Amino acid sequence: MERPTLKIKIRLLDPAAKAPHKSHAGDAGWDLFASEYAEVNPGETRIIKTGMALEIPTGWYGQIKSRSGLGAKGLIVTAGVIDCTYRGEVGVVVVNGNKPGGQAFAFHPGDKIAQMIFLPVPDVTIEMTENLNDSSRGSNGFGSTGQ
Repeated sequence: MERPTLKIKIRLLDPAAKAPHKSHAGDAGWDLFASEYAEVNPGETRIIKTGMALEIPTGWYGQIKSRSGLGAKGLIVTAGVIDCTYRGEVGVVVVNGNKPGGQAFAFHPGDKIAQMIFLPVPDVTIEMTENLNDSSRGSNGFGSTGQ
C-alpha cells in the first residue's frame, strides 16, 4: 500500500520555537516543543505554547497526543485537534495529575511536550433515525468487557 505524502507548512512565531521533529523514520508522531518557560503545579492545567503555526492540507488534521514519558510522571496531555483551517499558534494543554503536595513540573524552551499525528478527515454524513441496528455489544459501556 502506497503511503500519501503530505507537505505541512510551519511558521515559527517565536525565536525560541522549534519545528516538529521525528526521532525515527517510522515514527507516527512528530515531537512538539515548548517555546516558553512554564510551571505546572499539582492539580493545575496549563496551555504550553509551541511558538509555531501550521498549514495542514485540506482533508487532513493534526492530532495532539501525549508522550509516554510524561504520562509516567503524572502529566496528562489532553487530546487536541488542529484543523486544516486553523492558522494560529499551536498550544498544548497539560494537566499535572499529581495530588496536592506532589511533584510540580517545569517546561523550558526546547523541551518535548507532546507529539502530533497527521490523519485524514473522512467525508461524513449524519443520518437521523429512531432505530439503530443491533450489535454484539449493544449498550454495554464503561468496563463492560472486563479487566
